[in-house]
Amino acid sequence: ILIWTVVLWMLALTMQAMCALLLTAWAENERLTFPVVALPIALATEPRALFANRLLWVGFAIAGGITLLNGLNYLYPSVPALPIKRQTIVPIDSGPLSGPTTFVFSLYFFAIALGFLMPLDLGLSLWIFFLLHRAQLAFVAVHGYPPESRLPYADSQAFGAYMAVFAATAWRLRSHVTHLWSIAWRPEGHGDPERPAHRRNIAVAALGSAAIVGFLLWAGMSPVVAVAFPAIFFAVAIMITRIRAEFGFPVHDMHSMGPGPVLVRVFGAETFSRSTLGMFSMLHWMHRAYRGHVMPHQLEAYKLAGTDLRRRSAMSRAMTLAVLAAVPICFAVFLSGYYDVGAATGHVNMWGVGYGREAFGYNLPTWLKNPARADIGDGIATGAGFAVALLLAFVRTFLPGVPLHPLAYAVSNSWGMAQLWLPIMIGSLCKGAVLKGRGLKGYRGALQFFFGLMLGEFAVGCSWTLVGMALQAPTYEFWP
Repeated sequence: ILIWTVVLWMLALTMQAMCALLLTAWAENERLTFPVVALPIALATEPRALFANRLLWVGFAIAGGITLLNGLNYLYPSVPALPIKRQTIVPIDSGPLSGPTTFVFSLYFFAIALGFLMPLDLGLSLWIFFLLHRAQLAFVAVHGYPPESRLPYADSQAFGAYMAVFAATAWRLRSHVTHLWSIAWRPEGHGDPERPAHRRNIAVAALGSAAIVGFLLWAGMSPVVAVAFPAIFFAVAIMITRIRAEFGFPVHDMHSMGPGPVLVRVFGAETFSRSTLGMFSMLHWMHRAYRGHVMPHQLEAYKLAGTDLRRRSAMSRAMTLAVLAAVPICFAVFLSGYYDVGAATGHVNMWGVGYGREAFGYNLPTWLKNPARADIGDGIATGAGFAVALLLAFVRTFLPGVPLHPLAYAVSNSWGMAQLWLPIMIGSLCKGAVLKGRGLKGYRGALQFFFGLMLGEFAVGCSWTLVGMALQAPTYEFWP
């Protein structure tokens, strides 16, 4: 436990330092919108004006009222409900098109609000690429390719797209990196108030990355993989953080895109030593789906702190203390709870042992007993995804009006997109209609209503969780 505690500390503090270095470039230079923290910022900076707005309370009443009603229905089925959670619709229940035409319909209020908050072109891109992804699946099904063919290699396409956007982002950041280095280490940066912070963050990011490589070498990974593994992990982490900062997509479940699965798909399991494959499974927890990734939260916390250097410094100290305290506390709480009630019993859901079963009951035995060779289809799909996303990034750079965004292409095949495509479509269509009919002033007014939708669903939905804790009984969950 002590070793894993130190590893988690290294990971979290390294990503925190990276966030501090990225903040100015993304929040001030590019002015990314940070939709996820728009409501908290409004609550913190102008609470009186926000709570005095009637549209806020209209939205709150709609979302909170329906969430309250559905919660009562969960406890007392005789109470009527308004189903807004995901419902699977199967218009064609047989034949090759049954899968591609199966859609999840939902009306999550927080996702509708985020669709309204995110830039219009990004909201449009999300559901357009989702529908194009479904068209790919339909094409494969109609032409009779079996599921084991893994066509159209959607995960590999998405990974290639993420790496392309990372490359484009790194290219755009080159002047920012030069500027940071000048302030931190060159004579012209002497006297700059941000010099100590930049020095500290550069040092933490560099030393933390080196320490992680050292840990992987000590644990048995081959030297090349020990460098490639964290490089891929941090590249994906930065892209997840970019997704949250640029268009606020809340569910970044990137299944099968961790460094281990990607390297195995591209190069084949037979390429790697048994100890390296064993470490891929030991680290399954940190890259299985990235759903609860810490790095986006760290950047959003810096955004909440504003531009004042003292507030940013205070936020940095608070996050550091939180990381140092949270890791051992979580180990104590989870392990004591699992030993108390039994991780594999009915007291705990399937994921009490499910993650370990995936890593050591399926992945590792498959890699060791039936080591597959590199799949050329994965390589082609990764390259194709990289090329398409890079082309989109290039086009958007020189033709800013192009609405298709490469990151939207990257998330189009995800589980989260399958759940949220409809509410995001509704939110983006509402935003387009308001901007066209009432302009920017109308958008700012309507924003209060969508803040109310988000606040109502969160406030009442989280209250049901507290009720469940008090009653020691399951209650309504507003997500997923």
